[in-house]
Amino acid sequence: MIDRETDFQLLDASSNGVSLGWHGNAILIRDPSLVLRVQRIVLSGLEPRGAVRIDLDIDNGLTIVAVHLGLLRRDRQTQLSELNEMTSDAANTIIAGDFNEWSQTKGLEPLSNRFQTCSPGQTFHARRPVAGLDRFALSGGIEMRDAGVAQGNLAKNASDHLPIWSDISLNMASTTY
Repeated sequence: MIDRETDFQLLDASSNGVSLGWHGNAILIRDPSLVLRVQRIVLSGLEPRGAVRIDLDIDNGLTIVAVHLGLLRRDRQTQLSELNEMTSDAANTIIAGDFNEWSQTKGLEPLSNRFQTCSPGQTFHARRPVAGLDRFALSGGIEMRDAGVAQGNLAKNASDHLPIWSDISLNMASTTY
């Protein structure tokens, strides 16, 4: 359906050739020729969690990490520390997905030295959103021009979280990705 209904392609991040992603993370892209690397990341914690990192050949490079973090704050903070360290080699990084953090003021401290975080709106539970658990974390050099939450009927039925989207500028250039 993705191929038929959109101009996106699913990046292969599964370990079994059957799944659409890795630990609930999937990345869709319009131009797969920009992808330099796809990496599955196992995150530590009480429950099995993971992330998918892609490195793109755009300007000075762009790294995007799709995440599904743990339910316990101490696990999430460890996972965010791991992701911060794992992306320290990347000039421009976006970490996006289900941060599972209910607080707007606590829990994201492991990213505060390199990233600005943005919750574009309430995403959970999809049928009656009351919390902004899904976020973007942007490293310096990336400007958030706009962001939001998709709230159509298909989005409400696809998952227990509504999808988030963003419009960014890389290195303050005028190019939008």
